Amino acid sequence: MRRWLVWMAAAVLLVSSLFSCGEDLTPSPYGEGDFAQEGAVLSVEHEQYDKSVESFNYIVENTGEEEISFGAEYALEVERNGQWYALPLAENAGWNEIGYVAAPGEVWENSFSFLPYRYTVSDGHYRLIKEIGGKRYCAEFQIGVGEEQVRYGYRDLERLSLDLKAEEIDCDLRIDAAGRADQEGEARLQEFLGRVSGGNGDMLRIVSTAAGGRPVIYDVIFENGHFLLRRDDRRCGGTIQDRRYSFLITDGEAVYLSDRAALSEEPFDGRRISTERWALLHRDWFADWEAVASLVEELTDRRLADSVTLARFWSEDGTYWVDLSREGLDYTVSTKGYGMSRTITDWGEDGEIIAVRWESPTQLRLFGGPRGAGEEEQMGWYAVFDVEQEQVVVQGSAMLSIEQTQNGGQ
Repeated sequence: MRRWLVWMAAAVLLVSSLFSCGEDLTPSPYGEGDFAQEGAVLSVEHEQYDKSVESFNYIVENTGEEEISFGAEYALEVERNGQWYALPLAENAGWNEIGYVAAPGEVWENSFSFLPYRYTVSDGHYRLIKEIGGKRYCAEFQIGVGEEQVRYGYRDLERLSLDLKAEEIDCDLRIDAAGRADQEGEARLQEFLGRVSGGNGDMLRIVSTAAGGRPVIYDVIFENGHFLLRRDDRRCGGTIQDRRYSFLITDGEAVYLSDRAALSEEPFDGRRISTERWALLHRDWFADWEAVASLVEELTDRRLADSVTLARFWSEDGTYWVDLSREGLDYTVSTKGYGMSRTITDWGEDGEIIAVRWESPTQLRLFGGPRGAGEEEQMGWYAVFDVEQEQVVVQGSAMLSIEQTQNGGQ
């Protein structure tokens, strides 16, 4: 039995830069004889990764005859000239006190990252070290080494030949010219949704056959709590386009990637927020659509129960994100391990933030208007917030044309 763990961020208290430009490494205290070979198996999902990967999955399999337990803590080491060196933890990093138990034959899956460590990720040979059942285990992996570096088992889109036909492209989910998904792909999709539900990084590659048999490739990469959609239609005369989304939601007919936390208006309680969404999956593709839709609905219900966030907008490079809640003039700007909450006070008590647009990697523009106004074009306000200065640097008036949702789709 394989189970996914909800990954609890180990570095929740970080308030400054996690990585230093230089390396502060000490020789590993462990020799090869310090790692157990029986009772359990620790492995990293892939042997090689592209340097762009932010989250890595590891697997713990209980191969013994008794229960084993382990916690969230792990260590990372890097090899330099045949010698292993321990990566230093960031000064104010800490581990959640949470434990897991694996029965004999049981398989657990969780994720890890370099986030808790004061280290600039570079190409090289690494190993993950964990205490499991009172013994120490390790698993090795490589980043950016050799020609086969991958992201979750796949080469980046830019490295795929443009001459490939749809049936020649490795993928998780294949949609044929008649608009039907293969059954094996349906099972992989449910696995992907299971990992997303547990907070574990994963990627889903979809190949859809367009007119004339030409393939369009969609990579959906879940890392750092959000989805990066990479759409490659170069074989149909287009380009590679990237867009970051925050949530998966469904209306029963399709599954969308969205900036909005739910399709239902009930959680919004009258709040107007203009968002974008992309129709990723469609009911008529699947033989067992109800299983797919129910998993997404469970994700939405759990998210709304645990968070007041109604919409989230990511910067283009994924460094920052801004959250909007039921409080119309409140917004929170965050990066990994650090957040700052602000309230716009110059728009009056009846104002609300209606839309957010990132104008640069460190500046976002907030658009607002009177609460409860109609969706017709109207005069409103805007404010430009600078993340590095941690303040609003420009304010003014603007004409607003409110659209609750902008639809996209395959």
